[in-house]
Amino acid sequence: MARAVRAKAEAVAPEPNLLGNQTLPRAATALFGHDAVMADLAARFAAAPPQGLILAGPRGIGKATLAYRIAKALVAGGPIASDFSLPPDNRDAGLVASGAHPRVLALTRPWDPDKKRFKTELTVDTVRAIVPFLGATTPGGGWRVVILDALDDMNANAANAILKALEEPPARTVFLMVAHAPGRILPTIRSRAALVALKPLQGADIAAALTHLGVDGAFADGSDGSVRAALVAAGAEGDAVRAARQLLEGAMGAPATWHRLAAIALDKKGAAYEAVVDLAMDALAARARHTGSGEGARAYLDALGERRRVEIFNLDKRAFLLGLCEALAELDAAA
Repeated sequence: MARAVRAKAEAVAPEPNLLGNQTLPRAATALFGHDAVMADLAARFAAAPPQGLILAGPRGIGKATLAYRIAKALVAGGPIASDFSLPPDNRDAGLVASGAHPRVLALTRPWDPDKKRFKTELTVDTVRAIVPFLGATTPGGGWRVVILDALDDMNANAANAILKALEEPPARTVFLMVAHAPGRILPTIRSRAALVALKPLQGADIAAALTHLGVDGAFADGSDGSVRAALVAAGAEGDAVRAARQLLEGAMGAPATWHRLAAIALDKKGAAYEAVVDLAMDALAARARHTGSGEGARAYLDALGERRRVEIFNLDKRAFLLGLCEALAELDAAA
């Protein structure tokens, strides 16, 4: 049974932003580098279960995988292990992995069948699925889990709908919300959920995760603590990513460098665009932390907003990349 469920999980459509060499977070059987966080969360659920958790941190470090791992342990019932692990043949875990568990609702950006791509936002129509889900009865009073991946993808209407659901959730219901940039979360949502900060992974943990996925662990070098970044480097866009990283590690004051970065991102029909933008955003965040200035933080948040506008309204990607480079150059000059 469990083997059939796992096979079905690999056959379904991928979540937004899933890489070709990446396991579905709901089907993942291992999580690396977050043992202390898991032990703390397991103790919380044993003592006083929270109504909501915001799993925050950089992209690609296992936040969604952790959310599904917690969900599997909760709906399975019984004592919770310190790492939320379950036997490999656990029926509830298999149903969660297949996306078919009746007590787990996962909300992500929806697929647009007309445009053959995922929508750019997690919409209010998607979030409204919470109402019938929370209104249904649960046999035996088991846990219900709502997973949002990610809060960053919600528009204003969707955020307000989530807020309403968080205000008075039914008993034994928990919201597990992934956030890549917690500074952009509505204060009203943050006040109703506990923030769990996940740190970038150590090189050894990334190498172990890559080996588990059947990828050469050597790609852990230069991954900036992100398994996703390592998987990108190991994929078809690896050469472009390495070239972009080399540029971003140097000074960004010369406009010629800006245009070289844009050319790397947009070459071959823009296959490396998302990966290069992720790298540039990470570089911007690192420089903002280094300068410790309010201007750096504002530049990062402005860039996050502009990235969303580019995606939603199909704006000029080259202009956006050049603007990112200009922001990086200004922080370099201020350092």
